[in-house]
Amino acid sequence: MELRLGNGIEIREGRSRILLDPKVVEAGVPIFITHAHSDHVPRGLESFRGPVYATPPTARVLRARYGARRGALVEVEYGEEVRVGPLRITPLRAGHIVGSAMFLVEGEGSTLYTGDVNPRGGLLEGPAEPREADVLVIEATYGSPEFVFPDQARVRVELALWAAGVAAEGLLPAIEAYPVGKAQEVIAALNRFTELEVAVSRSVRAVTDALGEYAPLRYSDSVEGPAVLVTGRAVPGPRRIAAVATGWTLLGIPRGYDAGFPLSCHADFPGLMEIVERVSPELALTVYGRTRRLARAVSEMLGIEARPLGSRWVTR
Repeated sequence: MELRLGNGIEIREGRSRILLDPKVVEAGVPIFITHAHSDHVPRGLESFRGPVYATPPTARVLRARYGARRGALVEVEYGEEVRVGPLRITPLRAGHIVGSAMFLVEGEGSTLYTGDVNPRGGLLEGPAEPREADVLVIEATYGSPEFVFPDQARVRVELALWAAGVAAEGLLPAIEAYPVGKAQEVIAALNRFTELEVAVSRSVRAVTDALGEYAPLRYSDSVEGPAVLVTGRAVPGPRRIAAVATGWTLLGIPRGYDAGFPLSCHADFPGLMEIVERVSPELALTVYGRTRRLARAVSEMLGIEARPLGSRWVTR
């Protein structure tokens, strides 16, 4: 088995080749998409004839948000094996957002690609369920020791209490959250911990509607009475107070926002190290983010060979 970072994560064995989270579609090459965040979705999906493999929730969002052709999508459940030539590919729960998957690729050896991963999960998705593999390809978004998130259950409660407090003053709390995944987690927290009505922006509604079978939530386009707005872009306005929900608020609240909440669907640094330990690979390859810092930590702290994945083929 050979792999490299090229058009996404490329894996080949013999004459068979697959693409994991590619940047652009390639005719005749099977595609596997971990989740529906835009940086993991290839260009050209709306005209691609497939096959595109994804979990059912991810497939729903790929159709609703990116215009993927229904006939091109092949829905696969967690644990359901797909065969491409000598390769066996199995989606596993990643814990990142609703429907997010890791892919275990087995042939001559085994490789686990995490995509974006979270060993704790969230309100709407269970924790990651990695398996042991010879090679681990792991994201490094927060792959540096300074990124340690506070208890996420507490952050959710704090966000809800903030929204309730703002609404009690007769103002509209507007919470900015990425429309895919994060917005649904915010809505779930507001539903669970407040009695506020939840209004959503058009972009948030399109995704939340698509995920309705998997994440039943209470929300509407417009509301009466005390309410909170969940939107992809929280612009301050008259009688509106803006906050943002993202792990990056560990570095500070961005200018223009009244509040920030370090609510993340990603693993922090300890979480990434936990994933590496649980997979127990012979080789860990880091991608997307603080790749060198995470690889160095894996080598020094866990004694596992590690390095950033590059454009040259790696044979294992």
